[in-house]
Amino acid sequence: MLPNGQTGKNFIREITRLLIAWVEKSPLREIAMKAIHVMPALLLQKPSKTSKSKDHVYALERRLEIWHKGNLRSLLNEAETIQSRLPEPTKKSDIATISKRFRNLMEKGNVNGAIKILTNNMSGGIVPLTDETLNILQEKHPVGEPLNVDIAIQGPIKPVHPILFEVIDEDLVLKAARHTEGGSGPSGLDADGWRKPLVSKVYGDAGNDLRKALAKVIRAMCTEEVEDSSLTSFLACRLVPLSKKPTGVRPIGVGEVMRRLIGKVIGWVLKPDIHEVAGPLQTAMGLQGGAEPPYTQ
Repeated sequence: MLPNGQTGKNFIREITRLLIAWVEKSPLREIAMKAIHVMPALLLQKPSKTSKSKDHVYALERRLEIWHKGNLRSLLNEAETIQSRLPEPTKKSDIATISKRFRNLMEKGNVNGAIKILTNNMSGGIVPLTDETLNILQEKHPVGEPLNVDIAIQGPIKPVHPILFEVIDEDLVLKAARHTEGGSGPSGLDADGWRKPLVSKVYGDAGNDLRKALAKVIRAMCTEEVEDSSLTSFLACRLVPLSKKPTGVRPIGVGEVMRRLIGKVIGWVLKPDIHEVAGPLQTAMGLQGGAEPPYTQ
């Protein structure tokens, strides 16, 4: 988790700087989002299994200096060294340990994480990431093809006035951060990791500036033409291979928390329009879990 104090604020200000660089289409725009999603893995990793809070503050302060110098290779080598020293995970945990972890996650409101604990320790959990598993995942996710205009819906596109999205501000981002749950995407920063800098008052103006910058990003995404190349990491997913009975692999994609948070804000703004369009389709629009995919024989 992000440390409190000045070091934590400096981490937040760096994310804010990169978000503004993306909005203002600076020379950093092409790599801004990628840098944001690389930062947690390179800067927030615990130095060791037994490290304390003061060790985390020192490590983050030192890594931020290296980050600003642009020496990403040094940060990557440090992260790889730490990862290489991690103990191998046990195949199964005992019932007492599973129960304790499940209870702690439920008390924190992390229902998805609690369910994942049960899933990972039951038959048919996560498949080891071997070369064979990677090949199977790649086969299930072929390279994307260009759009076939012959099968696309043709006709005029009704313009949406930008004023519709002017209601997106730091308060709406704050509300979305409080209601966003779930695990992390490729960056390794889960919903709790994003919620702290966006919601906690311990970061003062740094947190407020981050919410304002994120609101600007959302408005830009809704009102401007955005090149795909600047959003590759934003749209990326962490691919989790689950075992598929009786044999096989079921791929589960976990997107970035920032993407889910932004989608939640836009969904709130367009809620009346979504109700109008999707309501007649009997998808139980407006009810939690109402819009489920249809089952086919």
